[in-house]
Amino acid sequence: MSLAWIATLLGLAAAAAVAAALGGALGAGALAGFGVASFVALAAGLHRAHLARTRPERAFGAFAIAFLAKLGLLLAGTLLLRFVEPLGAHADWRAFALGFAAGALWLSLFTTIETSRTLSRQGAR
Repeated sequence: MSLAWIATLLGLAAAAAVAAALGGALGAGALAGFGVASFVALAAGLHRAHLARTRPERAFGAFAIAFLAKLGLLLAGTLLLRFVEPLGAHADWRAFALGFAAGALWLSLFTTIETSRTLSRQGAR
């Protein structure tokens, strides 16, 4: 099991504990934000790791694409929860934004470490 998968499981457990402590819409928003960010960051990290192994010259471009994807999903999720009343009743948009930011930062750290290790093992140009 890779470092990113372990970090994902630990982060989701911590987010679930925080969500349980907050309860209600705040907890649901925080857990939803962390979950969405975890999915996106993990998918982006796996894509970067693949590029680092197969086409190392494109690995940096994948960082930029991943950042834009995370930014777009943060904006879309926050706006949906803020302005669509049925969704906003179940999950707080501010808690979603904070949970998303925490998840994106947490997993970006570990996926970047894995990508750096892969590139250094291959002696990237």
